Amino acid sequence: MFPKMSDEQRKEALLKAQKVRKERSEVRKSLKEGKIHPLDVLSNRNLPDNGVISKMRVTYFLQSLPGIGSVKCQRLMEGIGIVQGRRLSGLTTRQYLELRDYLMENFRPGTESAEPQNTSELYDAEAL
Repeated sequence: MFPKMSDEQRKEALLKAQKVRKERSEVRKSLKEGKIHPLDVLSNRNLPDNGVISKMRVTYFLQSLPGIGSVKCQRLMEGIGIVQGRRLSGLTTRQYLELRDYLMENFRPGTESAEPQNTSELYDAEAL
């Protein structure tokens, strides 16, 4: 099933995984604090990506945004049609565009923080 790894290879793989988790955690923290805009992360613009962002789950990405918790995240994902375990790199073109539109409408670039401008309105499944 899995290839046999020497102790040194296993150690290298663990260190690499640890590094990726730490980098992903830093991206999520920056999103939460409003230091980077969600559209930059979604489009992978101005950020180095060695699998850190593209392999992030959509759920973790959305819940990293200020004002979006698990309930709003679930409603938004259901409204767009994104399954629970989907990663950012696995979004269809339609899902990507709808998520981008939501972020453009609710998170204004150039503001001091990335607080949503309109938190009461989430995607309505019937409107899609």
